[in-house]
Amino acid sequence: MHYEIIFVGINYKTPQKTLDWMKSLVEKNINGLIIVVDNSADYNPELGSEVEKMNTEKIMYVDTKNNLGYFNGAFYAFQYIDGKGISFDWLCISNVDVELCDCDLSDELKKYSDDQFKRVIEL
Repeated sequence: MHYEIIFVGINYKTPQKTLDWMKSLVEKNINGLIIVVDNSADYNPELGSEVEKMNTEKIMYVDTKNNLGYFNGAFYAFQYIDGKGISFDWLCISNVDVELCDCDLSDELKKYSDDQFKRVIEL
């Protein structure tokens, strides 16, 4: 499966912010995949079931089983994506307390799609 963009949100003891982040991305109807990396499943074990309740193929929940830290959590997600054979044009790694603009994100990213840029955006 190929996605134009994959959003990876790193959760650490912020389940409500994580759910709000996911819902905001779903509402934007972006042609992409949303991956929640849970670095604190022991803190709120219900987050995984809340993600599954959203019942969409565009959201994946990844439980790291412990706190790997921000960048190791992101790397864990990257390995997960690679292991699933998922390809992408853009990978956006962010905290779950960020808000994306109300713009056409695809158009905005295309402005930066020449070879001088890596295809990873860190927010």
